[in-house]
Amino acid sequence: MAQENIKQLFEKAYSLLLMGKYLEAVNAYDNALAIDPKNAFSWVNRGIALGNLGQHLEAVKSYDSALAIAPEDTSEPYTRFDSIADRKMGRMIFGGKL
Repeated sequence: MAQENIKQLFEKAYSLLLMGKYLEAVNAYDNALAIDPKNAFSWVNRGIALGNLGQHLEAVKSYDSALAIAPEDTSEPYTRFDSIADRKMGRMIFGGKL
C-alpha cells in the first residue's frame, strides 16, 4: 500500500476521534495499525477512543503499546493521556472519584 494511503487511514481515524465517533475511530485505528503497527501516536489515540467507550483496560493496553514503541517520548499527549488512564483506572478499581 502506498505511503499516501496509509496516511489517509490515520487521518480518517483521527477525524473520527475528533468527531466523537469512538467506536468507528477504534476500528479505523485497527485498520491503520494493521499496516503500520509502529505508529505510537496512533496507539495513544486508539487508547483515548477506547477510554471514551469505557473500555479502560483495553485503553491501557493501547497506551502500553505506544510506550513499548517510544518509551523515551515524554511529549504532552503521552503524559496527559497516561494521567487520564491512571485516573480512570483508579476510579474503576477503587470505585471513587479521583
